[in-house]
Amino acid sequence: MLQPGVLLDRDGILNPDVGYPHRVEDAVLFPDAAPALRMLQQAGFSLAVVSNQSGVARGYFGADDLRAFNASLAEQLTAQDVAISVEQFFVCTHAPAEGCGCRKPRPGLIHQAADRLQLDLRRSILIGDRESDIQAGHGAGLRTVLVDRHGSAGPTSADWICRTLIEAATKITRDSSASTPMAHQIRGEFLESAGLRLSAAQIQRLWSLSASECHEVVGELVATGFLRRTSDGNFVRRA
Repeated sequence: MLQPGVLLDRDGILNPDVGYPHRVEDAVLFPDAAPALRMLQQAGFSLAVVSNQSGVARGYFGADDLRAFNASLAEQLTAQDVAISVEQFFVCTHAPAEGCGCRKPRPGLIHQAADRLQLDLRRSILIGDRESDIQAGHGAGLRTVLVDRHGSAGPTSADWICRTLIEAATKITRDSSASTPMAHQIRGEFLESAGLRLSAAQIQRLWSLSASECHEVVGELVATGFLRRTSDGNFVRRA
């Protein structure tokens, strides 16, 4: 059975981005990393890390250095009761000029993680600190959270913006616990059908809802930032 997942960027989300971090002594977790990941796991989300690491292709460090760094983060998280292993770290080691399909903003890493960990992308979320993360998430059909720890983010297409990882985890778990099965079904249809535009009456008819049920479900999807109402009264997925 497919599980909902939270896919996280690494540098700037789990650990400080000191500029191509690769030395084990630089593998230092942010204070909110373990509590946030525990909260997400307790809410039923599987975890994966998806990270561009072109330092390998650039010759700044080797694949062994990269794995040792990731293993250190995984060990620190495990020691703080987060169930994660280095095998849940998915990395692109290519340089930008190589044009691979796994370097964000392309969604290849997300699909790799979903295939290996059996994730339901329609119920999954990506957390990143750059617009390339957000674009990759949207490219795979995920909802997205931009964590802007320094308050310096520019324009973004992220579904939510948070200042810390623990704030993001709190938002995700609250939204998940409040979401109804019908809302999940409708969200999945909008994710699968690009450009879908439906009126409230069409949603009510397609999913055999009463007027009050339709009002509740559509209101939930609008309130959580997934849908928006257009000037002509239709509902579309928020860009």
